[in-house]
Amino acid sequence: MSSPTYSSYLQADDWSRIIVTISGQLLVFIGFVIILTLDLSAALRAIGCIVWWLWAHIEWVRIERGFANCRAIRVNSDRSIEVLNSEMEYIPSRLVGGSTVLPNMAWIRYETSNGSRAAEFFVGDCRSSSEWRRLQVIWRHVGAGH
Repeated sequence: MSSPTYSSYLQADDWSRIIVTISGQLLVFIGFVIILTLDLSAALRAIGCIVWWLWAHIEWVRIERGFANCRAIRVNSDRSIEVLNSEMEYIPSRLVGGSTVLPNMAWIRYETSNGSRAAEFFVGDCRSSSEWRRLQVIWRHVGAGH
């Protein structure tokens, strides 16, 4: 399994992106509720809400930009990844902290060679997808190396 040709190809999915969008919006809303219920002055709560909204907006722009520039991700056994962009070109990239692969879902955070960071959410099943099964094998080795 140490061959660099051993890889897993994960195609971006509209439904997974909808899940990310809805959960992000819910978390922003929950953040506002928490800030507004804090035992602080109205001015501090207002500042907190503005800062929270600015941070959420910056993150959302980053996620949207990543969605627009990613059709698929290839995770290689040597811990490198390649992102298939909207022009159908593979862009060399690297995994960044916060990436997680579980038996039926994965959150892959990456940085492209031009320095932009993005993330994709994937859902899969080892029984029905050989690509997902390969991802699980690769990730065991990636996780062991960190």
